[in-house]
Formats: sequence, C-alpha cells, structure tokens
Amino acid sequence: MHHENKQKIDINTDISYLILYSSFLNNLGLLNGKTGICIFFYHYATFTGCKRYHRFADELINELYSEISNNSPIDFANGLCGIAWGISYLTIHNFVEVDNGVLDELDEKIMEIDTERIKDYSLERGLAGFGYYAMSRYCSQSSKTKITKDYIEKLLSALLKNQDNDCIDIYNNYKNGKYEDVTQIEKDLLHFLTPVKQIRHIIPSSPLSLNGVAGYNLRQILKKRENGYI
Repeated sequence: MHHENKQKIDINTDISYLILYSSFLNNLGLLNGKTGICIFFYHYATFTGCKRYHRFADELINELYSEISNNSPIDFANGLCGIAWGISYLTIHNFVEVDNGVLDELDEKIMEIDTERIKDYSLERGLAGFGYYAMSRYCSQSSKTKITKDYIEKLLSALLKNQDNDCIDIYNNYKNGKYEDVTQIEKDLLHFLTPVKQIRHIIPSSPLSLNGVAGYNLRQILKKRENGYI
C-alpha cells in the first residue's frame, strides 16, 4: 500500500511539473518537445477521465500549430518529421480533428528531402525517422496523404542499403504489411519510449519530453493497457 501511495504522489508531482513548464518549451518536436507532451496528456486524460488534462493538451496542440514554421528543423526527434508523425498519431486515435491541409503541407515539405542522399540512418536525425513517418502515414492514411508510391519505393531502397536496426525493422514491417494495421503505430510509440524505462524517479533537471518525464509516465500507461490492466 505504501508503494502504491508513493507512486501516485510521484505521478501527481510529475503532472504538476509538466503543466507548469511545458508551455515554455521552445522545442516543438516529438521526442524532445511539445508534440510528445501533447500525446502524453491526451492519453493521461483518457486514463484518468479528467477533462482538465484534455483541455491542457488542446492548449498545447494549438500552441504547436501556431509555432510551426518553414524554418523548423526537419528531423524526427526535434522537427517536422516527428511533429507530423505525432499529429498523424493523434488523428488516428481520434484525440484531435485536423484540417488535412496541415498534414498535406508537412507531407510535401518532408518529401522535398532526397532520402537516398541521407547519410545519417538514426531514428532521431536520420533516415529511420523519415521511414517511421512515411510508412505509417502512407499505409494507414493512404487516401489522405500526399506521400506518393514513388517516394515510398525510393525510401525502401534507401532503407535496404544499410544495417541500422530501425531501418531494417521499418523495411520488414512494411513488406510484411504491418503498417496496414493501425496497432503498429502504437508499437512504434512504445519502441520510441524504450530508453526511458530505466528511469526510477524524476528530478528537476529531467527533460519534460518523451525522453524524460512525459515519456516515463506515458510508457507506464501504455504498458498497463497492453497488459490488460486498463
């Protein structure tokens, strides 16, 4: 009982910390910024049944829309690729309704990058990040996306040329039809959160994002749901 009470207190402290400081983040990205925190708060609102958290998530997403610009970085961790993945995730899960023009613009901006020239293969800043977004968007929202089959074919070719684990997984998941199942995007999110599973407690210097406070708590919620506890 003591352990359960302490865990509840820790979570409440984390939530207060996020509410207090999230709006001050300059980073808009999925892994290190506001986009990931939005995903956490929409899930937390559902988990708790508290509309206040949903309203806070709405406020954050509106801030995000107003702050995105053509000067935003393009990568997955901090930039447009991850932001687009996050918005797509939220629409697939019916957390938000988005004018498809928003994602169309992001699709077109992302497709300006020649994936065959990308030398960084990492999830955070390289080819794998492009792969996660393009595959999930193309397969799960094919009737709504600007991403073309030609772009996907070039991306697959680039993914196949290296031995990065994420790139190989994306290629195999696409070839095996896994991205046609909307549950794959949930598995991908849990994969992104794997590095935070070792966190034991949050300290003032901890990142607010999916790579810190929000990610640690979101992982607990998703794992409980995966195991049938909620």
